[in-house]
Amino acid sequence: MGLPWIRLETGFYSNAKFITLTDRGEWRAAYVAICAMAWSGDQGTNGYIPKGTLKKIDGRPRDAQTLVDVGLWNITEGGWDIQSWGDYQPSMGEYQERKERMKLRGQAGGLARVANAKQATSSST
Repeated sequence: MGLPWIRLETGFYSNAKFITLTDRGEWRAAYVAICAMAWSGDQGTNGYIPKGTLKKIDGRPRDAQTLVDVGLWNITEGGWDIQSWGDYQPSMGEYQERKERMKLRGQAGGLARVANAKQATSSST
């Protein structure tokens, strides 16, 4: 299981790289870039997009090359890496650690509530 969400900066539409895409009329490539972010988060690939995934996210080789040309993707062995993924998204390891910490906090809070309830019950008798 991957991330349940990804961070998408609210001003992404004004990023120079996205503006370049839209100025060129490369709407499909812009859509593929956003779908790739969601897919990578969902699959827990830390920004890696395998070549075989391109079709699953409605991308074409031309779209991938366009994303490389504007600097949103980097070519890597067997696919592409989303540029600056780690600057905005937690890695799967970081996400799993946070999830475990939250689970432990919840358990500790539950145990504290039980102990407090027992203490309150024994004090009132």
